[in-house]
Amino acid sequence: MALSDLTLIIDKSSRRLVESFFSRSYLTELGDFYQEDEYNLRVLVVEPAASDSQDYFWDYVDLGAGTLKAKLGLLNEPPTSGNFRITDPENVQETGDIDFNADASTIQSEIRSSLSLGYSNAEVSGDYLTGWVIDRGEAGEIEEPTVNAGSIQPTSNPLVSVKQDGSESVNAIFRIRMIQAAAAYQDVFSDLSNTGFDAVRLVSGTSEVNEKQRIILDPQPYAGSFTITLDHGGSAHTTGLIEWDADAATIQLALEGLENVGSGNITVSKTSSSVSQWDILFTGTLSKIAIDNLLSIDVTGLSVPVGKVAAFNLNTDGVEDLVTNHAVSGKAEAEFEIEWTPLGGKPFTLLRGSATVIDDLISSLDTVPTPKASYSTTEQANALYQPIEDQRLSTSDDATFNSISAEGSGLTGVDAATLEGASLASLATVANLTAELERQRNAIYTNFGLLEFSSTEVIGSATASIEPQNSKAALRTFTTANSRARLRINNNSVLIAPGSTAGIRWSVNELEVALSINAITPNAEGIFRMFVGKTTVLPFGLQVGDWVGVELRDRDLWGIACDAEGSVVSVDLSTTIALFPLDQIKIKALNGNVEWFVNDVSVGSTASGPNSNNASVSISYEVENGATAADYRLSVYACSHGFPG
Repeated sequence: MALSDLTLIIDKSSRRLVESFFSRSYLTELGDFYQEDEYNLRVLVVEPAASDSQDYFWDYVDLGAGTLKAKLGLLNEPPTSGNFRITDPENVQETGDIDFNADASTIQSEIRSSLSLGYSNAEVSGDYLTGWVIDRGEAGEIEEPTVNAGSIQPTSNPLVSVKQDGSESVNAIFRIRMIQAAAAYQDVFSDLSNTGFDAVRLVSGTSEVNEKQRIILDPQPYAGSFTITLDHGGSAHTTGLIEWDADAATIQLALEGLENVGSGNITVSKTSSSVSQWDILFTGTLSKIAIDNLLSIDVTGLSVPVGKVAAFNLNTDGVEDLVTNHAVSGKAEAEFEIEWTPLGGKPFTLLRGSATVIDDLISSLDTVPTPKASYSTTEQANALYQPIEDQRLSTSDDATFNSISAEGSGLTGVDAATLEGASLASLATVANLTAELERQRNAIYTNFGLLEFSSTEVIGSATASIEPQNSKAALRTFTTANSRARLRINNNSVLIAPGSTAGIRWSVNELEVALSINAITPNAEGIFRMFVGKTTVLPFGLQVGDWVGVELRDRDLWGIACDAEGSVVSVDLSTTIALFPLDQIKIKALNGNVEWFVNDVSVGSTASGPNSNNASVSISYEVENGATAADYRLSVYACSHGFPG
């Protein structure tokens, strides 16, 4: 079960969701709910700012001491089976069992017979979809009936309302309707902390590595300023005021102004566009030493949201019923509702919108999972790559296209003779090649879900960017000094490999994998391989909350593996650590909630960490100057629900 942050900022007047301080979106655009997950649910209510001169658009509404309720499910749907009973509490009489979808005449007959002391002349109209209206049929006061819905399925809430009070001359009229209870429900919220910061040491400085710290403002401020203090070298120094929305360059300049830092001795980078979170790398005179203390932040000058927070658990019988009986292709359409009842007031619906609940269970192609190697063998990897290699553009030497490789490139409309002697940097001038790369890209992303690129010379970003227009994935290379390749799957993308079945469902919110090869010699060969979908050899499912395993190997000699329980368990660098020093492996939650780092890894070291929601994996390594060309392989896969990696 994964733990996620879910922050809802709701416009009180329009009862719509505000995605950020400056833009709006409907609830359905914010992502899906996942069966068995638990959400750290934050609810904040806003209204238009009192003054147009303010540099933000909203004022936060203090919810005070009332009751907040969160509901997810088929909130307005009737039950689907079972029966119920109606009770006259004033005369202590109860009907027999009444079918959940009984017509009005059936209920009328049962009420007149069983509740004869108070309802012998009752008239009943309506149906189970809209509710039954019961006219007592005689004047006089009477206590409203109650409903016992114990055998109704799914579990439902009987709603009894008074349409007309009885009196000496007026008949009492009641309405009874049953709607399904929420599949997930929470009504115990606590106040959201309105000030705070966190500082963590990502990398401890040693004689081999630079120290890296992270500072986080939580919750996200919307106005004001803060200061940062560094206590190091026997003295503490504090920056001037830094605005709440400062960029990394501004914070870096402020820190460089400290007497115990100085210009060029620190690098600041913002790690997320959605939260106030920055990484601080100590460099220059502060490199490769331990920093005495964590950075501290004075947040008293910040304006932060006022709201409520609670755990919203989807590991319930109701959610299981949703995905079992109401799902299509693993997804069930539902409603999500936030209700607010002020102290001493009446309930007020703050938000109601459509939501999707996704089946969090993924099946293996094997009836009985077969134990697999901790990482794929060369033969297994080659079997997976073969479809792509048949379409891969290859070179026969270090600098030019003298021929198309014997394995076949799959190129159409491009004459091999045209490519003869053409350098990679001049490929953009080759007729039809751009269109052909686009055709290959469509074939790759449509049919396979795995991507490979190989070159012996770095291609300029303007000449060979294979980037699908649908933004599902992109592979790029840049300069000789800093060659990069990136595969990106945006929100809710799904890639299906050949041979997959309906039992394999992927629920990917966002997966980003980046490989950086620094200080490579111009003719060193690099092969970037990545698979995010494979069902022929190592079937798996990738979804939010799963472990993401990583292999980075020279000729399959070392890597990182997942065990049968779905945990990353070991790093075995074998004999290649000197040639390929691993700088950092990072598995983190994009919302900043959970992070796992392996730094300064030595041979045979072992590490493990917590589950990561919305996993993002980035790996960087360096090849020493003068190193011989080698096969660099990066494989990315998921350990999912007990399936061996």
